[in-house]
Parts: sequence; C-alpha cells; structure tokens
Amino acid sequence: MLKQILVSNAAGAQLVLRQRQQSCRDYADGRDEGSSMTIGLDDIVDDVLRRQPATFRTFLDYKMRCIGCPIARFHTIGEACRAHHVEPTAFLAALRAVEADQASD
Repeated sequence: MLKQILVSNAAGAQLVLRQRQQSCRDYADGRDEGSSMTIGLDDIVDDVLRRQPATFRTFLDYKMRCIGCPIARFHTIGEACRAHHVEPTAFLAALRAVEADQASD
C-alpha cells in the first residue's frame, strides 16, 4: 500500500514539474504575457493568477484563499477546487468569464 502511494505521489510530482517547466518556457518565450489561452482545470493556480490578475476576485468570491499560498505554485485549478470543496465547472466558468472580459478590453 505504501509503495503504491509513493509511486502515485512520484507520478503526480513529475506531472507538476513538467507543467511548471512548460510554464517557465512559455514565460521565457513571451507566450505567457497577454496569452489568449483558455483557463482549464489542469492549469496551475499561480500561473492563472499571474497571467490573469483580474481572477483574484473570483478566487476570493469562491472562498478560495489561494492568493499568496505556497501550494498555489503546485496545485492545479482542479486540485484547488477539490481541496476547497468548490464545484469545478462553476468555478471554471467564472474564471473563463473574467478571462473573456479581460480579452475584450
């Protein structure tokens, strides 16, 4: 049982590492700033907050205190929703509405 947990955690850590590395490459290539990518459940919370600062209010409205949290650098939107008992579809729709509003400005 312990071995399965360790293998599962290692696989999850590798996935997060790959996501963070891609995010860093995107930022270095300038793709992060002003990106028109749609926010998804697999996006890292910290990346979303940096890319779309207007989403801060949405996190607060849903009682998700991810802003400034050290775990935000590793949690995906989906993981944060599970941790805070927030319905992911509604939260994602709210984030995407803010993103669309910002894109139209």
